[in-house]
Amino acid sequence: MFERYTLSTSAEVLGKALNVEVPDRYAPRFNAAPTGLLPVITNEHPEGVSFFYWGLPPSMAKSKSVSKKLTNAEISELTSKASYKNSLSSRRCIIPANGLYYWKKVSKKGKVPYRFILNDENIFVMAGLWDEFDLDGTIVHTFNIITKPANVIIQPLSPTMPLIVESEQINRWLSANDLDTALNLLQSDTEINFGSYPVSSKINNIEIDQADLINQSSPMDQFGNYSLFD
Repeated sequence: MFERYTLSTSAEVLGKALNVEVPDRYAPRFNAAPTGLLPVITNEHPEGVSFFYWGLPPSMAKSKSVSKKLTNAEISELTSKASYKNSLSSRRCIIPANGLYYWKKVSKKGKVPYRFILNDENIFVMAGLWDEFDLDGTIVHTFNIITKPANVIIQPLSPTMPLIVESEQINRWLSANDLDTALNLLQSDTEINFGSYPVSSKINNIEIDQADLINQSSPMDQFGNYSLFD
């Protein structure tokens, strides 16, 4: 399951990269995690950045098993689940990012976190679906990220990865007006070559969201043990 990423750019860079308006409330994210209120761009409001909860908001995420199911939508399940089909038809979004986090297993229990980025940490966007819930009279908006089988770079660390929407396909993805068009766009994504480097094990704590998390670090697992397998 994919569950962590970064969007460490400024509002100005984000706005120019995707040609969208970015609200003043925007702040870079160095440890974006499920239940977080994060920037998305939806098919209903493609001109600007909105803020939706990834998966479920903290007040609704009491069941970890349920919460995890709502953070990722596997591409193979998009047409077999009614809720996904409905969202794919009318509630699509993109989630901007400039880094992905994955963990490399280095021992029976030890894992080392790595950040995967494009050249110059350029912004890319992940395909997603959004939804809304009535929480005690308040409408809450959520999103999940569409995942696909991992490419050769990420597969040694995880069986799945986010589905990346190429820049020239973003408008078509957001404006698709039928299920078949949306599915065809997802099937036509191209492989993206990421570079990677180890980061601090502090990334394991979703309460920590600070700039030094994306700095390259010596490969160390969550127990403070250095790894020779970098």
